[in-house]
Amino acid sequence: MAVLVAMGRIPQLTVRTPAADVAGRSGVAIVHGGPGGQPEVIFDASTYRYLGTNRTIEMAGLPGTSKTVTMDVRTAVQQVAVVDRMGDVP
Repeated sequence: MAVLVAMGRIPQLTVRTPAADVAGRSGVAIVHGGPGGQPEVIFDASTYRYLGTNRTIEMAGLPGTSKTVTMDVRTAVQQVAVVDRMGDVP
């Protein structure tokens, strides 16, 4: 929850709800809108657990064209585990 509270104090960030990660889990997104894209960090709305990120990246297309290329990059945390040594599988 501390990360969510800290992010909420940054003036350029806004809260968007509802939001969902790529796994389809709903939550609340902290969004930073700016040139070239709009990254979202998604948290579970009741537990404040980090779920993942969504980002839309916009960039100029091929030289000589006026088209804009849009790419969506989405991640979701599926499992968190503690192991004894690096390289161990939970």
